[in-house]
Amino acid sequence: METTQDLHNAIFLITKANNLLAQARDLLEQSQNSNLKCIILDLQAAFLEIKDLLINSKESLIDLQAEVMNFKQENDFLKKELTTLKSEIISLQLENVNIQEENYSLTEESNALKKRIKQLQQPKPNKSDKHSPKSVLQPKKQLHMYAGLYFDKNGDGPMCNICYQNRGKIVECLVDRTKPRFWGSDSFFKCPECNTLYEKDLRL
Repeated sequence: METTQDLHNAIFLITKANNLLAQARDLLEQSQNSNLKCIILDLQAAFLEIKDLLINSKESLIDLQAEVMNFKQENDFLKKELTTLKSEIISLQLENVNIQEENYSLTEESNALKKRIKQLQQPKPNKSDKHSPKSVLQPKKQLHMYAGLYFDKNGDGPMCNICYQNRGKIVECLVDRTKPRFWGSDSFFKCPECNTLYEKDLRL
């Protein structure tokens, strides 16, 4: 705004100087001094050109000020948009944290349920059922081998040779119903843990 005012003042002074030159020209016409008259006319023309240039500069400056004002308004708008975007990003980050916490809780619950299901699916020992696995027998209980298979002192079995010899674990084998039966008796047994298949010699 100050620059515009300065241009306005300069135009005013040039106009005033041009008027003074016109008065000087009138005086020279009365004195019939042609050389001085030409000089004053040239000065008057030069002042007019400078005046036109200043007017154009003033108009250009006004346009430039308008552009600067528009740019400032756009900049203020972009600042507001940026502030809004930052707030949205913070909200999304908080929401992401909440989702991660929920996923963690769901994962913990899922693992607990899987563990519980696995516990429920484990077979329980039943002494009344000869074909149920006895995987919870006393670790110190001694087994006796008969016809290449392990049995306990009560004749229950056969027990898995591999589980007993390699891991010291007593696991009673189940009757394998997929295999044929001979002489009306079960002859094939399978370990429920290591899936080892055993054949009982029914001739002994």
